[in-house]
Amino acid sequence: MKNASLLLLSIIIASAVLASCHEISKGTALPTAASTPKQEMPSSNGLPSSHGIAAGRLEGKIKIEAAGSSVKATYTFHNQTERRLHIVGGAKYTLWKDDALVEKGAVPIKDYIDLAQGEAYTDAKTFKNLKSGTYSLRVEWSDAAAAATFTLKTA
Repeated sequence: MKNASLLLLSIIIASAVLASCHEISKGTALPTAASTPKQEMPSSNGLPSSHGIAAGRLEGKIKIEAAGSSVKATYTFHNQTERRLHIVGGAKYTLWKDDALVEKGAVPIKDYIDLAQGEAYTDAKTFKNLKSGTYSLRVEWSDAAAAATFTLKTA
């Protein structure tokens, strides 16, 4: 009787272990920040860029237009995934001059934005009353970022 009870208990434990393994293999693992590789992002300063479709990523770039002491930064993020992306929120930015933070903020939230494969989202931020010097700008949107470095010469 004791051997039969041990055998039954062993079968129950083995069944539970196998059932839990089956449930794990059926589930879809969601990417995490630790498991998602970082991407190289293009910018107006010639940083490297990936080409074509890169599963699970947005690809960003920034265009800089200077007029006097104002700079308009137009940023575009392209959906380079194989699926539609649903994104909530506006972009965050940081502007640096000579390793000193000049401005940090975010553009207003744009509600839900759906980007089909190959579609792009474009927005702009204008920085006013800048002094002459070399600036670095980083814009982040969803899980992507773009960077640009530019030199401004004011009168």
